[in-house]
Amino acid sequence: VGPLLITSPVRIDGPGAAADVVISGGNATGIAIVQADLTLADVTVREGNGSGLDEGGALYLPYGDPVDLTLENCVFADNQASGDGGAIAAFAYGGAISISNCTFDGNTAGDDGGALYADGMDLAITNSVFTANESGADGGAIWFNGVSYYSDAYATISGSTFTGNIAQGEVVPGRPAANARQARREARRGEPTAPANGGAIYAIPQRGNTPELQGLPAYGVSISTTSFGGNEAETGGAVFLSAPYQYYQRPNGTPGRGEPPPVGDTLIADSEFDQNLARGFRTGGGG
Repeated sequence: VGPLLITSPVRIDGPGAAADVVISGGNATGIAIVQADLTLADVTVREGNGSGLDEGGALYLPYGDPVDLTLENCVFADNQASGDGGAIAAFAYGGAISISNCTFDGNTAGDDGGALYADGMDLAITNSVFTANESGADGGAIWFNGVSYYSDAYATISGSTFTGNIAQGEVVPGRPAANARQARREARRGEPTAPANGGAIYAIPQRGNTPELQGLPAYGVSISTTSFGGNEAETGGAVFLSAPYQYYQRPNGTPGRGEPPPVGDTLIADSEFDQNLARGFRTGGGG
């Protein structure tokens, strides 16, 4: 038994409390491969294991046509992926992800995005909670790319809470631990690790609305009335903003990457940061 394949629009509504309807992968399989619009409301999605696909412990939105994912009053807990997106990995360029009044707790990814990995899809998060999610690389809770070769995207996060999320770091054989804390962590994992960025959020912001880009949102990434506490990474204990790669087309028509342009436009307003930790391997900082 593997994940459900969704190829036409689906909406699943619970009776009003997420705990009343539980969809579980039993730590053995992912929940769904999503190739059409999906709405989940008042349900719990837990113990999805996307290791067979590498991406998306519970939900995997593969490359293809734009898809919209809407989550309302849902819980995603204890999902895992060996690759990106402990709970959700989304690559449906040109689509959109809307998350409201949801909780993401204890999800893990071997690579980027402990809870959510979103590449080239608009992302809107309101009144949601992200706790104790963990990534092996960047974005302990969320990894977001607004500057894809295939589709530009914008992220808005408001009224939400990020607590105790961790970006652990990738395996680099032979590299000594940077400090005692990292040595203890590596002893638990049995592997040496390299820097990871963005304990809560790792984002590659798109440019905002400028005179030559009329009609676009004002900021590539907008974060407001949101709190960050006790998140941890090598650099950017709470939030890490990265410059995008400059994409170009090779003579054979395939995408390539050149020198990165400046970081896109970002707004962080009316938000709180408390006891976030940048472990600071090499040049790390920005708690």
